[in-house]
Amino acid sequence: MLAVVYLACMKLRILLLCLALTPWVATTGEDNTDVVPPKTASKLLADVRSRMPREPILLVGQILRRWHNGRTERLFNVDISLRFGDDPSVAEYAIRTLQGDPVELLTVRRNRDGRTTCVYSHGTPLRPAAVPNLSDPVRETHMNWLDLTLAFLWWQDATLAGTDKVKGYLCDVVDVRSPLEQNTEPVTLRLWIEEEYRVLLKVEERDASGQLLRRLEVKRFKKIGDEWMIGETMVQRIPERQKTLFRILDIVRPSSDPEPSSDAITTGP
Repeated sequence: MLAVVYLACMKLRILLLCLALTPWVATTGEDNTDVVPPKTASKLLADVRSRMPREPILLVGQILRRWHNGRTERLFNVDISLRFGDDPSVAEYAIRTLQGDPVELLTVRRNRDGRTTCVYSHGTPLRPAAVPNLSDPVRETHMNWLDLTLAFLWWQDATLAGTDKVKGYLCDVVDVRSPLEQNTEPVTLRLWIEEEYRVLLKVEERDASGQLLRRLEVKRFKKIGDEWMIGETMVQRIPERQKTLFRILDIVRPSSDPEPSSDAITTGP
């Protein structure tokens, strides 16, 4: 009988010792693969940026107007040259007429320390000019330079705002506020970032009272060669029914021909 009691006491001591050691093992073990770091807004934005190509690449696209009856009208051609692997990284956004003549050129350079420099030219021929406010419209469209450059993905003032669904895709929601030192009016944007693949699906701008002003939606993803890119975005000023589309047609690498493309994931009509 005493042996049984002794063994029971020993088992209880061992159990208590294991429970006491459990927190230490969980926090100090080297192979602790179950610990998932908490999400942060800055990490989510960095994940989206990491999807951008590091090698030099040229995106060839068009800006179109979609009327309320569904009819579309081509407005401008757009060439976007990206060299995100450089230091500083360089992105050039050239707006051209449908005949191919350049009418605006915005160059954005970003250093690794976060400093950004913009250079702007406009006219025919192009001449240096003051850098526009990035929240100003591109020509006579609903799209602004923020929509085209996605500059808000680099803004540092960002906070998590929960989760939501866009067209059935679970998204992390992030609020970002424009930095004062950039060519941007004070603005707060809400971003919807797809939870699994970390791609941007929607952006909304609201005024101080919460009234919706503008909405950008990713309508289609496109696979061009081996690259997955945003294939089409749609911008709408509320409550206007007219919309502006930005459509990627081809991806061109230096010293290469345009690659065959095909539509892939669609997030809306």
